[in-house]
Amino acid sequence: MKQTLLSLLMMLLPLMAHAEAVEIDGIYYNLITKVKTAEVTKNPSYYRDNVVIPSNVVYNDVIYSVTSIGQGAFAWCSILTSVTIPNSITAIGGCAFQYCSGLTSVTIPNSITSIGGSAFQGCSGLTSVTIPNSVTAIGVNAFQGCSGLTSVNISNSVTTIGYNAFQGCSSLTSVNIPNSVTAIEGYTFDGCNGLTSITIGNGIIKIGGYNGNSFANCPELTDVYCYAENVPNTYSNAFEGSYIEFATLHVPASALNAYSNTEPWSKFKYKIAIGEQEQYYTLTYMLDGTKYREYSFREGEAVTPEAAPSKGGYTFSGWSEIPESMPDHDVTVTGTFIENTYLPGDANGDGKITVTDIGVIVDIILGKTSAGSRKMQQEVEPQ
Repeated sequence: MKQTLLSLLMMLLPLMAHAEAVEIDGIYYNLITKVKTAEVTKNPSYYRDNVVIPSNVVYNDVIYSVTSIGQGAFAWCSILTSVTIPNSITAIGGCAFQYCSGLTSVTIPNSITSIGGSAFQGCSGLTSVTIPNSVTAIGVNAFQGCSGLTSVNISNSVTTIGYNAFQGCSSLTSVNIPNSVTAIEGYTFDGCNGLTSITIGNGIIKIGGYNGNSFANCPELTDVYCYAENVPNTYSNAFEGSYIEFATLHVPASALNAYSNTEPWSKFKYKIAIGEQEQYYTLTYMLDGTKYREYSFREGEAVTPEAAPSKGGYTFSGWSEIPESMPDHDVTVTGTFIENTYLPGDANGDGKITVTDIGVIVDIILGKTSAGSRKMQQEVEPQ
């Protein structure tokens, strides 16, 4: 019996040895003998300075291909400054470089297909990241808290950007979401308070997750470009705390009115067609100081919005474009009223319409992003 147990232990020794990480030239690996692959794993004393991961290693005269960086392999290595990743690696595990605050440079090769959750979370020293064409998914919290990140290039192969992926990247000033991305999850760019411009590709169908704050708390946001011709399914608080009531939304001309009448997109101060910023105006109904309905229209184009709601027995019957002279512009709008027409509103804001004297004078302000606003008064007669 003892001899049998001794023989069994002898047979298991090689497997037991390989169950623990082995150190080769300063880097620790988990070796998988059956398929001759190696996974970079934790260094008990932490990695430091510059680390160059080889594409293969030799252990006991056997060649192993280095194919992955394991979960938490470089986590909390605060004095690690740069990592070179070879093309043999196809996956970066969760928390792989989490809180490597001294990391300033990392290469992500075209062999990588996925970036795990929290992979670069808290790497505050990273200044730029390029996501290669091979990557299809950016994991949850992948770059969360990378406060030094000033630019990120997301390739057109990425289809999914996880929750909180770039949350708190306060140095980002612009971001381009490629056409391949169909969903932007909750809190993805939350707290990116340096972000001024966002471009969203035409493949997007959903913005926000279980709560939607995808672009929340980005107070410097001035322009959002969304190329989707169908308004994405967007949570109402997707831009919460980003002051979009002072920002401009750029969308396809064919979808301009759809965006203008769908929250939260309708809350942008200006809604204009992509590539035609100089030709579009905004017409807004106000009801007791609250925006009721908004329309965007092109210079020289007729617009006939639906009637405003009745109030106190007064009813607004419609608007139509007429050729009138106005400084720098050829577009004016006048109203046709029935008896005792009433349209409340605020005449002090761009793009707002108000009746200053029932049945007599209509103040119209046409907002235009590049040229400011123009105001005119049009006399109207009761029908």
